[in-house]
Amino acid sequence: MPAPPPEVRKERRKSLREDALNLPNALTMGRVAAIPICLWYLDQDTPRTGFIASMIFTLAAITDVIDGYLARKLNLVSVFGKLVDPLADKLIVMATLVWMVKMERMPPWAVVILLARELTVQSLRSVAA
Repeated sequence: MPAPPPEVRKERRKSLREDALNLPNALTMGRVAAIPICLWYLDQDTPRTGFIASMIFTLAAITDVIDGYLARKLNLVSVFGKLVDPLADKLIVMATLVWMVKMERMPPWAVVILLARELTVQSLRSVAA
């Protein structure tokens, strides 16, 4: 099959920096940066700080939807984003679950099962890719 003409091909970004520095990836890195903030509020163990932690977690989930939408809409899908976006999602969920074990709000066996499932699914996706 012949290659499509140059005007039909998607324009490629020229460097890793240009590929990684865009709004969707900034939102993804913001999710990673929100992890310690969320855990700090969660660790305070008051109703108010628990609510703040839940709002930070919710905002992180919303940015996941927004960054995926923007990456597709603005044609900013990048190798960096494909790698880091699912990792950021798993990091915030796993960190919160492990922290809740520390606070004695989740049974350790349940967190082990959830983490094992996440790691298994991620491993299978990596092998399939």
